[in-house]
Amino acid sequence: MINIADFSKNVNKSIETILSWLEKGYVPGAIKDEQNEWAIPDSARAPYLNAKAKTPDSIFVSIVKASYQRKHVFAKLYGITSLEFDGYIEQLVTAGLIVKRIEDNITYYDATLRSKEYIDKNSKKYTLHKFVLDAIEKVSKGTTTAVMEEATK
Repeated sequence: MINIADFSKNVNKSIETILSWLEKGYVPGAIKDEQNEWAIPDSARAPYLNAKAKTPDSIFVSIVKASYQRKHVFAKLYGITSLEFDGYIEQLVTAGLIVKRIEDNITYYDATLRSKEYIDKNSKKYTLHKFVLDAIEKVSKGTTTAVMEEATK
């Protein structure tokens, strides 16, 4: 177990931020010891605070992003039940996009080799890039069709 100062250094956040996370229950396995001081598991990760996803597709992407960034995710961050969260996790594990690992009696979700590709394919940047490529392809087809029609007149 480590103290707040060490965890603060590990995750590069202020002690005030760490205290806030601890009070909100965002650091699984953290407990107060006999001296009423916080003891945090050595393996503890910062919570993924970008978990604002509300639709199933966005929750899947968010969990994979968190895993890729080595952040901790759990149901409370998404405002869903533990059972629903576990369903998302099991589907992502089955798809090979994350793996479950238990350390210090805490379940962590780690990225796989496929995680980055999945994140990229589901990012707005990728979607915009694909949209532009699709548009170029359609314009090219339209131009080719128009040229062919003129040639056959």
